[in-house]
Amino acid sequence: MSTVLRRTLLLVFALLLVSLAVVWFQRKPIARNYIDAELARRGVRGSYDLVELGPGRQRIEHLVLGDPAQPDLTADWAELRIAYRLGTPRIAEVRAGGVRLRGRIVDGTLSLGDLDRLMPAPSGAPFSLPDLRVVLQDARMRLDAPTGPVGLKLEGSGNLRNGFRGRLAAVAPHLAIGGCSLARTTAYVDLKIVDRSPALSGPVRTDTLDCPALALRTGHADMRITMALSGPLDAWSGDVRLALAAARYADIRLARIGGKLDFAGKAAGTHGMLQLTAASVAAPQGAGRDVSIDGDYAVAGDRLRFTGHAGAASARLADATIAQLRGIGGSAAGTPAGPLASALGTALANAARDARFDAQLALDSRTGGGTLTVSRMTLDSASGARLALGEGEGEGEGEGVLLRWPQADARIDGTLSIAGGGLPEGVIRLTQRMPGGPLTGEARFAPYAAGGARLTLAPVRFAALPDGARFDTRVTLDGPLADGRVEGLSLPVSGLVDTRGNFVVNRSCAPLDWRSVSAAGLVLRPARLGLCPVEGGALLVMTGGRLRGGAAIVAPRLAGRLGSSPVTLAASGARVKLGDGTLGLSDLAVRLGEPDSETRLDIGRLDGRIDGGALAGTFAALSGKIGAVPLLVSEGEGKWRLRNGILGLGAALRVDDEATPPRFQPLRSPDFVLVLANGEIAAGGTLVEPKNGSTVTKVTIDHRLSTGTGHAALDVPGITFDKALQPEELTHLTLGVVANVRGTVRGQGEIDWSPKGVTSNGVFRTDDTALAAAFGPVSGLTGEVRFTDLLALETAPGQVMRIGEANPGVAVNDGEIRYQLLAGQRVKVESGRWPFAGGELILDPDVIDMTAAERRLTFRVAGLDAGQFINKFEFDNLNATGKFDGVLPMVFDQHGGRIDGGYLKVREEGGTLSYIGDISNMDLNFFANIAFDALKSIRYKRLTIGLNGAIDGELVSDIRFDGVNQQGIEKGKGGLFEQILGRQFIFNIKITAPFRGLMTTAKSFYDPSILVRDALPPGAVPADDAVPAVPAVPADAPAATPGAGPVQPKESDPVP
Repeated sequence: MSTVLRRTLLLVFALLLVSLAVVWFQRKPIARNYIDAELARRGVRGSYDLVELGPGRQRIEHLVLGDPAQPDLTADWAELRIAYRLGTPRIAEVRAGGVRLRGRIVDGTLSLGDLDRLMPAPSGAPFSLPDLRVVLQDARMRLDAPTGPVGLKLEGSGNLRNGFRGRLAAVAPHLAIGGCSLARTTAYVDLKIVDRSPALSGPVRTDTLDCPALALRTGHADMRITMALSGPLDAWSGDVRLALAAARYADIRLARIGGKLDFAGKAAGTHGMLQLTAASVAAPQGAGRDVSIDGDYAVAGDRLRFTGHAGAASARLADATIAQLRGIGGSAAGTPAGPLASALGTALANAARDARFDAQLALDSRTGGGTLTVSRMTLDSASGARLALGEGEGEGEGEGVLLRWPQADARIDGTLSIAGGGLPEGVIRLTQRMPGGPLTGEARFAPYAAGGARLTLAPVRFAALPDGARFDTRVTLDGPLADGRVEGLSLPVSGLVDTRGNFVVNRSCAPLDWRSVSAAGLVLRPARLGLCPVEGGALLVMTGGRLRGGAAIVAPRLAGRLGSSPVTLAASGARVKLGDGTLGLSDLAVRLGEPDSETRLDIGRLDGRIDGGALAGTFAALSGKIGAVPLLVSEGEGKWRLRNGILGLGAALRVDDEATPPRFQPLRSPDFVLVLANGEIAAGGTLVEPKNGSTVTKVTIDHRLSTGTGHAALDVPGITFDKALQPEELTHLTLGVVANVRGTVRGQGEIDWSPKGVTSNGVFRTDDTALAAAFGPVSGLTGEVRFTDLLALETAPGQVMRIGEANPGVAVNDGEIRYQLLAGQRVKVESGRWPFAGGELILDPDVIDMTAAERRLTFRVAGLDAGQFINKFEFDNLNATGKFDGVLPMVFDQHGGRIDGGYLKVREEGGTLSYIGDISNMDLNFFANIAFDALKSIRYKRLTIGLNGAIDGELVSDIRFDGVNQQGIEKGKGGLFEQILGRQFIFNIKITAPFRGLMTTAKSFYDPSILVRDALPPGAVPADDAVPAVPAVPADAPAATPGAGPVQPKESDPVP
């Protein structure tokens, strides 16, 4: 080798060594650049610290992959250990600590975020675990799935193909799976891999499982799972042991549930054995103890098959159901079948209290339908009753009971036997070739007897129909009815029974015959009635252990005797419900007694039932009349009872006057009572005003059916009239006559009747009553009324009513009216007198027809003293003398009262008028001083007041008077003022004002300064605060007549 070559080789070797040295010393930057370039190429964000990079070990720390703000993977550290085989390196071990991984399930696929870009493409080869040793310390993962977040923690070490040992913990605060939710689910399982096959075992717990759609809810559940998987993870086997404190499915509650489920399978399906037990099961329908189900199951796709056994050591129906079964007897109590129903109900209730249940069953279910077959079933009750279903002679899939869905049909093929425990003994042979096919058979029952009743059935033959099975037989029944008995009751029976054991009897009309019927003193002649079904569309219905049914009778007509009195009963229809022993009649017409003194009762609806040996019930729309009593009852509703020939009614009803037009408004009685016994009626009650319930009178009635005679007593303890009750609410006779009555009326009345006629009388009194009459308010009304004919409202002459005060605008006190009430709503006024301001107010005799559209009264004023009248108003600055007479004709109609052509006129001696007030002493203008000086002392000879108009509206008063001034001229005045002394002044005044403002009107007359001041020109009287204000017209006074001129013209014309 030449020197040049050697030098060249040495140089190359040196350069190689230098390069290797450079590479070795730059290995980390080179590796980092490579890793960064690869992450960038794959679009993965990441950061790390490359701590060690050697031929046998590489170590990275502070690894972060993914979004730095929310990375998909972090690790405190990770190491790769490299092994060499034949000079070829391979990864022999992966070690990592503090790993935090975030994943989520998207469309059924696990996604690790940016890490998905680092995964190799699928090869299509079967799954196989790598030949790699793994050591994990504190490796955790958060998995976000559609079912909810799950936290995972895994620690362990070993070869993933054989020898890995680890512990996996999982926590899920809330999971939602298939409409169910699990709260606080945890799993702590041991994980190992042997010969490429993973296996795990350990406890799985959940606090609650809630499936609203399935109505399923459980309490805390403990499960221990053991499961082995094949190497390719395509096969599994194991078992689950369950311990559950409580569970609830719909209304079914289970307690202390335990069991075991074995399973083995592949993707094509899973099979195994199921064993479940529950210490107790409770549901609204019943409860059981030591309930179990066991058998073999198989699940493939949507198909579930189960064959096994179900049973309960002790089962009972719910207390309410047992009560319903026992209630079968009560529902027919008092009917001829009552003792039989009672015995049957007791036997069924006793059998349902405690029975051992055993059944062999098979289930085959898939999406869209399935079948359940019960091939054998027995119920053995502690009461001795036994119900057994055995195998029949049918052909096809399954024998016994077959249920199918969604067809919702069934097949029953076997023998059903009933015996013992007080139940009717019988055998029912059932044959059905196919589900939904025809069902045929025959039932034979021994005669059933209890409590003096006996039921005999001919052999019952039946055949299937689309809605069940038809059966035909004949029923013969003898039994008690209230305090009597039914003998020879015979009825042909045709009925239907459905697949649930419910049955109906006689869906069409059938004749009912009897030899004899007697009850509660009522004896009916032999009869035949056509019974047509009503309730449930059948005469007799048994559903859910409840007996019901009923019959309708069209237009029944029965005759007989009630005690010693003839009685006829007729109705447009009658209904009898045999199930609960009730009856109902519509448009019932009862006629009692002989035709010439007949008492009638018409009842729109009457319901009843047998109750303790009596017939009793309710009624509505009662109307009628007792003998000759002139009262009509209607709208009655209440209760009735018939026992031992005594009929009793208790009702709330309406009472009307038989007369036309009625003398009183309709009243109601909330406590009317009627008793019919031994041909006599005793009745009574309280009559009240319908709206507020005020007591009007208490009535007692006695009537003898045989003679048609009777007596009624009316007691009015005290009708108090106030805001809640007014007379027009009791009788229209007071409408438009009185109102706002405050007071009490009390008294008694009597009515007697016989075939010869009706008489009546009564005495009623009121004290210190107040009211509003058409002419004004009245108070202190006191008096007594003695009726000689109470029904006609007639009295004897000379009735007296005293009036403390009447005020048509001016109060009059201590009056007295003498009157007589006449037939036809007329009042004969004999006299009426009131002391009035030194004179009298007199009511002229007259006869008032209260039914007339217009009624007239005439009042006369005699000797009214002007001074006393003024003193009523306490006018200190006004004095007057003079006596007045007058006439006040008054008309009353629907619009109220009015004075028609009334007047007051001073007597011939005339009188004086003197007004000395504040205005009289003021320094006024010339005309004002003349007017007020003249008013200081005037003697008049003529003064007339004309009155016309409504007393509750606008009254027109024409006042005419003249007088001479009698007072000298005031000191300091002279001239023309001296001329007025002894001069005659003539006043012509017209006043239009509400009559109720009579005080103002009176003051205007007796204080003429008001009128004079109003008539003076503007400014004649200074507007000074010292001048008294003119009283205002009330705000509710009627407006002045349109177009009317002023009450007093501004410039008065001479008056002749």
